[in-house]
Amino acid sequence: MKKGLMPISKKNVIAVISAFLVSVAVLPGIAQAAQNCNRVGAISIVTQKGKKVTVDCLLVGKKKLWTPRNSLISKSDLDALVAKYLKQDLDFPRPVSAVSPGIHNVAVVTAGLASSGPAKVASELKIALAKIGWTSKDAYDGKFLPTEQSALIQKVVLEKVDAIFLVAITPSAVQAGIDAAKAAGIVVACILCGPNLPEGMININVDAAGAGRGQAEYAVKNSKPNGTIFVYQNLEFATSTLESAVAAQRVKDLCPKCNVVTPTLTLAESRTTGAAIWTSLLRDYPAGQLDFVILPFDSPSGALAKTADQLGRTDFGIVGYGALAPFVDMVGIGSPVVAKASLTISTPYYAWAAVDQVARTFAKVSLWDGSQMPFGLITKENFSNYPSGAPFVYPKFDYTKDFPTLWGK
Repeated sequence: MKKGLMPISKKNVIAVISAFLVSVAVLPGIAQAAQNCNRVGAISIVTQKGKKVTVDCLLVGKKKLWTPRNSLISKSDLDALVAKYLKQDLDFPRPVSAVSPGIHNVAVVTAGLASSGPAKVASELKIALAKIGWTSKDAYDGKFLPTEQSALIQKVVLEKVDAIFLVAITPSAVQAGIDAAKAAGIVVACILCGPNLPEGMININVDAAGAGRGQAEYAVKNSKPNGTIFVYQNLEFATSTLESAVAAQRVKDLCPKCNVVTPTLTLAESRTTGAAIWTSLLRDYPAGQLDFVILPFDSPSGALAKTADQLGRTDFGIVGYGALAPFVDMVGIGSPVVAKASLTISTPYYAWAAVDQVARTFAKVSLWDGSQMPFGLITKENFSNYPSGAPFVYPKFDYTKDFPTLWGK
């Protein structure tokens, strides 16, 4: 297949898929990579040159998300990649120009406040909104139910707010609410909502594909070359969908002899110690038959770690996501011993970044890109380098002072 398919449009989607099916018939090893593209709403572009095959994941009319390709690297290069994630020397995007924020009434709707991730964003939004001088009620709890989330969005639309901050909500799952906000001309910012947001929606997010690669690289580095690695897939949120899909593909790329298992999980079934999903995993894979488990959230990571501890299991490792208690504290003290690492993001900074972006939207000035924020890895070895109770990666600048300065506060 030639590369002349790009840039892609909706007209040639059928041609792309047809050509892809021909390639899969010859090279079935690329089927999973292409499936991962499709799961996050992207289109698979298969390019074949001799024996080399590349699968690119593209969004119609938008930039390439990532390229899951065969990229075996040396042990020293893998060590260097992981070492980079363990450092706190990260470059964060930021605005440089001042903006007049005006006076506004806004609302915050979260996916669910029972999870410490959305709850932390909501608490930081409250601080940032007070600093910029806007009014807002307490954050709404979507209870991890799209119907509840959509109803709350429609509720604040009727209250005639000027802007809505969504936290960890998949826009396509609350379409009625999004449509109502758009019809009312309300500015919408989405924090940790995924890589493929509706046009005009402000996107503040981690580099989800990069995060998945980081988790995979850490797990492969610390596993046997023919070990068994579970990469749980979560399809409830767009960010976790992309992250877990890329993590699975990266493990397969780096460890072709590994047994890579990719079952799905939901938060509801996996965040309780002793849950059936964890007892059955440890029963089916007894001691010595499991190397690593990669999870898209820290709440199930903690539940699995505690379950393993209760069953006396110390033979495998877990890498979670979010650097959230209690799992990240388990990582820090090294107990249970299976709690090896958590991918950490800059949750507090996201809230301030979103407020700034909304202010610039009100002022009708150019926005800066906050959709690909950096990340790090926390392990027992570097846990003490992070502030107590706040194990997030932070910018080198003091955003709690710099943003208010730009806002004239």
